Amino acid sequence: MDAATQETRKRPILVWVVSLGYGLVALGGVINSFLLMTGAVPVPEHYRSDLASLGPLQWVPSLVGSLLMFGFCVALFRLSATAVRWCEALLVVSVATTAFQLIRLGIPAGGIGQIAVATTAFSLGLLAAIYLYSRRLRSRGALT
Repeated sequence: MDAATQETRKRPILVWVVSLGYGLVALGGVINSFLLMTGAVPVPEHYRSDLASLGPLQWVPSLVGSLLMFGFCVALFRLSATAVRWCEALLVVSVATTAFQLIRLGIPAGGIGQIAVATTAFSLGLLAAIYLYSRRLRSRGALT
């Protein structure tokens, strides 16, 4: 892309915010997963059995979600129309993982359960809003 084309395709501020925010979250998720799985981070005793009981069915979707989120951030920052597909895949993995965890574990009792439901609903709602925003950018021709 030459300088003249780049000048006409300025990134909206929300693209910067989403790309940087989700990019940091994705990078943190990948690093955190790696450090926990390799044992580089000390884990308190009462969490060790929980961590040891996690199998691929739990950590693979989390790692895939982080990688999809990173791909989405890069595509969105580059103003690529593929950002919409990345976000769709991320939304599907996020909803499927959430549904699986709810079926497997249920909602925790008490105030923790209410907080878990509220934060999950907020996270999925935010992701859905970002998906709609990326579709709008594509329909306006900002993503090519």
